[in-house]
Amino acid sequence: MLFDILNVLRNKVTQEEINEILFNMGIICTTEINIMENAVKNAYKYDLSVYDGIFLAADQHYRGRLITDDEKLFNSCCSKSRENGVILLKDYV
Repeated sequence: MLFDILNVLRNKVTQEEINEILFNMGIICTTEINIMENAVKNAYKYDLSVYDGIFLAADQHYRGRLITDDEKLFNSCCSKSRENGVILLKDYV
């Protein structure tokens, strides 16, 4: 449900306002706060949903390799610059 709230907010307010709103509401989540902040940042930067942004943020935080079958996610954030190191499933197998 938190990601649904963040997606609604993403289309209404700035990234900084989202962080302030969450803080002021006292929303506590089990996701590390820097991962959540980066998920919102990724959503704005790559025009993703916050839900998709969380996968990329977790990958960045843990320095892993995100392997996805979601071509829209891949094309939004990775296909041109390769800066994120995300791999399409079809290219991995």
